[in-house]
Amino acid sequence: MPMALDHSVPAWSHLLEEREKRRGMKLPDARRSVANKIGVSPGTLENLSRGRFKSLRLNIVEAIRNAVIRELESEIAALSHELDLARQSGAHPASPEIIEAATAVQTARELLKGAK
Repeated sequence: MPMALDHSVPAWSHLLEEREKRRGMKLPDARRSVANKIGVSPGTLENLSRGRFKSLRLNIVEAIRNAVIRELESEIAALSHELDLARQSGAHPASPEIIEAATAVQTARELLKGAK
């Protein structure tokens, strides 16, 4: 596995698990859900979380990377929609809601650049 991916892949899998947990799942359920979505075993994700990924295959790295990209693109779309709604409702451009949404969109875009 290329050196640049050594630190990214565990972080990506953690990001995916955390997003599932935010949807109301406990870690084991979140891990199973993520594993099912990307086509790996939950044990693979657990190994990543423990720093054991010496024999990680490229197809698994790509599956995790693609899942992160899909997740971030979805978040950008949802946040952009919320931002548009806030603007249409007459929210002031300097309001905390507008600033928070714009910052979240920018953060998601930066994360997306790192995943591509």
